[in-house]
Amino acid sequence: MLEEEEEETREFLGVSRMEWGLPEDAVVLACFNTLIKLRPAMLRRWVNILQRAPAAVIWLLRAPRTAEDKVRAWWLQHAPELAHRIIFTDTAAKEDHIRRSALADLFLDTDIYGAHSTGTDALWSGLPLLAPTHMLAMAARVSGSLLRTVGLAHLVARSLGEYQD
Repeated sequence: MLEEEEEETREFLGVSRMEWGLPEDAVVLACFNTLIKLRPAMLRRWVNILQRAPAAVIWLLRAPRTAEDKVRAWWLQHAPELAHRIIFTDTAAKEDHIRRSALADLFLDTDIYGAHSTGTDALWSGLPLLAPTHMLAMAARVSGSLLRTVGLAHLVARSLGEYQD
C-alpha cells in the first residue's frame, strides 16, 4: 500500500527517478546539505548504513565541486566496493529541487552543522528527515527543532548509534 502511494505521489509530481539518475528499485537516502558539512565520522556511518542495506544508495548534492572530489576520494579510499552507490546531483531551481526531493525515501542529516533550508525543503516535499541527536551548537540542532515542531520528534535520533541503526 505504501509503495503504491509513493508511486502515485511521484506521478503527481511529474518526476521520475530515472530522469534524475536514480535506480527505480533502490532505497534512496538523500542528503542535500553542502558537502562541506560532511566529516569522516559521518561518512563512516553512511558506509555502515550501506553495508547493512544492500538495496540503498546515497544521493548527494554536488556542491561545492572541490568538496565532491574530496568526498569521492574519501569513499574510494575507505569503501571502494560501495563507491558506485553514491550518486551526485547538480543544484536545481527551487521548484525542481522540491519535486526531486520527493523521489528519495529518507533524508539523512549531518551532525556538526545540520540541515536548515535543506531540511525545510525535504519536509516540504514530503521527504522524512532523520536528524542526529542534539549537539551543542545551534547550527547542529535546527533539523531536530524542525522535526519536533511538525510533530515528528521520533525522527530525532537519541544517539549517533541510533541514527546509524
